[in-house]
Amino acid sequence: MRSLIAIWKLLRGLWHVLVGMWTIYLRFPQWAPEQREMRVQAWALKFLALWGVHVRVLGQPVATGPALLVCNHISWLDILVIHAARHCRFVSKSDIRAWPLVGMLATGAGTLY
Repeated sequence: MRSLIAIWKLLRGLWHVLVGMWTIYLRFPQWAPEQREMRVQAWALKFLALWGVHVRVLGQPVATGPALLVCNHISWLDILVIHAARHCRFVSKSDIRAWPLVGMLATGAGTLY
């Protein structure tokens, strides 16, 4: 039974990634940057919820203006959690851009290479 649940969550996550790619490819060009940022944040929250990860923010994330958040994330999940708390731009090495699926999602989310 646990294997079926894991497979179901994996398929739902893959579907969510594909819908995200479709959104980036077809919808993002029509939207203002603020709309894109809100969509990236909502996408990250939903992805985490699909896999049963609940985000609890302690304190208040910077709401407006420039801010620099420096962290050394230890997994791909950290990126989604940070995006779910507040949209931000990540700085990444340039070869990530060429990765299948991940490169398109990272570029669509505003990653700086």
